[in-house]
Amino acid sequence: MIKELNLNCDQIKVISFSSLYTEHIEPKLLDDLAKYHCIGPALDRTAQRLFQHHVIHITCEYILNLRMQSKIVIYYSETEIVDTKTFDQYDNKKLQKIFNKISKIFQSKLPIRWYNGVYPFCYFKICHNNNKNDSIIIKNNIESLCNEDFTSFLFDKIKIYAKANELTFLDKTYFNQLRSKMLLVA
Repeated sequence: MIKELNLNCDQIKVISFSSLYTEHIEPKLLDDLAKYHCIGPALDRTAQRLFQHHVIHITCEYILNLRMQSKIVIYYSETEIVDTKTFDQYDNKKLQKIFNKISKIFQSKLPIRWYNGVYPFCYFKICHNNNKNDSIIIKNNIESLCNEDFTSFLFDKIKIYAKANELTFLDKTYFNQLRSKMLLVA
């Protein structure tokens, strides 16, 4: 089950990227990496494309399939993602670079609210439930993130990026679906 937390009387739903990754993304990613013979410490161009494809596509699909009226925020913590099967098979520094790159793609090229947390999601959730200071700071940052306006968002940057990196699933129809979903809950 994906870890999540509702803030402000269910107006904001914060979803743990690490649980989304381990439950939905990683199994499909590892299957494809094995299928294309990309398992090993080196991360060649094909492996990097597969990482980007699976993380972006499955995260967007997950958001599109949610039936809710809340604003959605993906909570990403570098410290949490290292406890996965993927990190057992690849060089950790190279993987961390890929995940940081993907994080920047979400923040700058997609109309998805993406929060880079210093603390693991479980710690944030515990602090939130106990109303501790760490939680209040994170909550305020997430709330300000939710005030971003996606009504005039264009997909020019991600279209160029998708074409350059051969991420073929990211087409105009897909972008329109994603934009409509984000506008509905905005």
